[in-house]
Amino acid sequence: MGMKIRNIARTSGIASTGVLTVVLAVILAGIIFIVPVIQDKLNDLEKSASVPMASMMVKKTSPQPVKPLMHGKVNLAKWSEASVTAGVIRKAVIQHYLQYGYAATSKRLDGKRLDSVLSILGFGKADLDAGRFIASNYTIVKVGVDGKAAIAVSSAQDMKPAHATLTEAGVWRVGQ
Repeated sequence: MGMKIRNIARTSGIASTGVLTVVLAVILAGIIFIVPVIQDKLNDLEKSASVPMASMMVKKTSPQPVKPLMHGKVNLAKWSEASVTAGVIRKAVIQHYLQYGYAATSKRLDGKRLDSVLSILGFGKADLDAGRFIASNYTIVKVGVDGKAAIAVSSAQDMKPAHATLTEAGVWRVGQ
């Protein structure tokens, strides 16, 4: 009984593989036959037409100025760099606050441009200089009693918006 089951399994596997091979061969033969026929028909059509088909497919127009499709998304991507850097600065101010307390932190950092207080926060001169924003684009507006700072960011390039502020609550205010 076991021998019969094995023989049936072997023959059915061979049969299904054979059928698949035949089907693929028929499809391939059809493609090989149809492609030259289609090319001949297109050539006949182009010869009978008064205008070459290639010129009908390309529309010739005067050059138009290119407008970015998603200009708003581009600006958003550029400002994401400033958002990340402002978050890093904010974490450094909190660390300074935890180490030295509110009075020393607010006295040293309130209203200061970041490039003048880099060493106080533990940054090197080029640590926060990225592609579009550099350290002088950031200003620590105010340090709150809980150590959270408001960070103002100005764009050095012609980006919109030109200014934005990360508030003490962690919310971005545009144009402030």
